[in-house]
Amino acid sequence: MISRMEIKNFRCLNDISIFLEDDVTVIVGENDSGKTSFIDAFKILFENEKPEEDDFFNRSEEIIIKGYVNDKILIKKFNVENLNQPEIFIEFSENYINGFDNEINSLDFDSLNDEQKKDRLSQIADELGVNIGRVTRIDTLTNKVLKQIESIKENGYLSPVDVFPEYSTYFLGGKEFQRLDEFFENTFFKDIKRDIWKKQTDDGVTIENLILSKLEEYTDELIIDLEEKGIIDKLKQYLTGLTNIKVESNFNPRAINIDVKVQLLEGEKQIYVNKRGDGTQRRITMALLEYEKESTKNYPSIYVFDEPDTHLHVKAQYELLDILRKFNELNRQVLITTHSPFIMNSVKPEQLRFLYLDEGQTNLRKIIDVEDSVDAVDEIHRTLDSLGIANTNLFFSRKVLIVEGHTEKKFINSIFPKFYGVSIHSKLVKILRADGIQYASRLAKVLEDFIDLDNIYLLIDNDGDKKILELIDNLEIPKENIFTIGHKEFEDLFEPQLIFESWKDFIEAKYGEEKLETFHENWNVEKISELKKDCLDNNKKFSAELIKFSAEKCLVPMEKPNLGIALAHKAEFDDLDDKLRELLVKLEE
Repeated sequence: MISRMEIKNFRCLNDISIFLEDDVTVIVGENDSGKTSFIDAFKILFENEKPEEDDFFNRSEEIIIKGYVNDKILIKKFNVENLNQPEIFIEFSENYINGFDNEINSLDFDSLNDEQKKDRLSQIADELGVNIGRVTRIDTLTNKVLKQIESIKENGYLSPVDVFPEYSTYFLGGKEFQRLDEFFENTFFKDIKRDIWKKQTDDGVTIENLILSKLEEYTDELIIDLEEKGIIDKLKQYLTGLTNIKVESNFNPRAINIDVKVQLLEGEKQIYVNKRGDGTQRRITMALLEYEKESTKNYPSIYVFDEPDTHLHVKAQYELLDILRKFNELNRQVLITTHSPFIMNSVKPEQLRFLYLDEGQTNLRKIIDVEDSVDAVDEIHRTLDSLGIANTNLFFSRKVLIVEGHTEKKFINSIFPKFYGVSIHSKLVKILRADGIQYASRLAKVLEDFIDLDNIYLLIDNDGDKKILELIDNLEIPKENIFTIGHKEFEDLFEPQLIFESWKDFIEAKYGEEKLETFHENWNVEKISELKKDCLDNNKKFSAELIKFSAEKCLVPMEKPNLGIALAHKAEFDDLDDKLRELLVKLEE
């Protein structure tokens, strides 16, 4: 498994370290934030692609790319003069090297027959970056491997190598995801291309003929397997006239390449998939991915998908994510770059990495750090869940407003579109209720990491809730962003006349005027004014007295959130307190 990538001086990735999850890691960020550059750095390390001269962030320094793979670090270094001849190193852990040393000198190894020893030594040599060439003698091969082990120890477990061991990495970008030929080549034929080159022949058969026979054999097996797995029936959901799949592979020994051509057939007639809609093309690829998910592989691998959600509707995105999640059940990592809010919100917070550009350099934000304890992660999960904070809220909210409870949240949500013509959510403002906060310190840390403190606002009562006061202690929010309103609570901010008219209109709309004779007899401005004065003079909760009066004297139940909605529907801008008006203006800016 690849646990981490470190990249220096490559395009906007000047100095960044990104940890990868064992299952699914999702990379998000705005355009030009570094997502594609991260994928390209991956290809340079594992696919032997080369950077170009304009890829250097600083031409006087090296491009350094490191991949942490189990007990070793793969390292490639480039400078402007050696783009085609990079320095390649593997840094091993001490335990990893000692394990091989002990194994070769063990009784268990001695008990193996020559063929078994040769196979195992070849595997170890491959892991250590040793080119054994045509060495066949066991003693020569053993000495060569042990000499490399000793050299690695003498050099502080850092060893220069010609090539890295083979790793199973599959890259499916936008074009590969939509073009069947490239999808087949990058997914189904990649392993067989690698394995073919390892085949050695001593019976006079040429490499070219061996490759052609192996490709023909594999292609036939692939077609049979596709048929047995019912893939044609799955594809018929999207291509009703489909009758067969024809796969041809042509080997060009000069180009050392395998040209894969895939045809979907309706009888003898080819179906031209590239003329179908982008969404259909991607759904076809998803069906093939489901086949790949079910294939048997006995080694770890990583699948890198660059924006696979493009042109897929939400249901299809869900199906895609469900397929990719199941890859991990078979020892496969998945890395996805995406712009899809649905995919972002469908994974755990710790699986997300947010890239952003600052002064030409890519930086990283993540909701949960690898150093966080299990309890800390659980606290963050529960805090985000209890507040209804989706992953996209943290990454893309422009401003955050924290209010004390339901009434304030309902009021702001209702009055904002009334004054500004759009919902507050469309302005990328997230409203959080303080009464849902479980861990103020954890929430404060998350908010500080993702939201500029200048863009966090608080709307609180004069007798502020304990949780919101604890949050204020943990957040260094500018004082001008804290709006303290009302005498004791939000409801006593409003004039009795507005409360009277608001609740009357709300109840009439809900119940109908003919059923409200008792309500009309008792619900009046004078009584509301008396209740408010009594509460202000005696430091009582105005909302509690209003609820009691409405239930007992007016025979109409009152709930605070509904009162908040009623006030918002009736109030005009001039009816609001100066501080409340100022807050709305700041949220809209």
